[in-house]
Amino acid sequence: MDTKVSSEVKEIFEVLNERIRGYEKAAEHVRSTEYRSLFEKHMRESRNFENELRPYSEKAPEEAGTRIQGDTWRYWMGLKGALSSDKDESMLEACIRGEKAAIDKYEHVLEDDDLPTDLRTVLRRQLAEIRTSHDNLERLEDLE
Repeated sequence: MDTKVSSEVKEIFEVLNERIRGYEKAAEHVRSTEYRSLFEKHMRESRNFENELRPYSEKAPEEAGTRIQGDTWRYWMGLKGALSSDKDESMLEACIRGEKAAIDKYEHVLEDDDLPTDLRTVLRRQLAEIRTSHDNLERLEDLE
């Protein structure tokens, strides 16, 4: 297996792990069952994405861990969720920022011209789904 490709997939695993943990944190703090259900859907989506990428990595998604900035962000989400009078809106805002970070990482990895075509196809499709999730969250935020 190509070490560079495996390393880039590890980066995506980190983002997906952060996405899962961020949505878990958001689901803990929202009052709306609609939002909780949506956040749980995105957690399942991220786990499915990880499973699709397993063949391209020497390590399992769980081994990738998360990045420090993701850990810091989730800590802040927990603090904001505990202190905010409008928990739903603050968690929605945090999830939108998390989706932007995921989009940025996917775009960065997709800049690599040496990615295998089949992996590039998977990443592009996943990125399109994350963009859709991001846009839907922004529409919900506009309704708040």
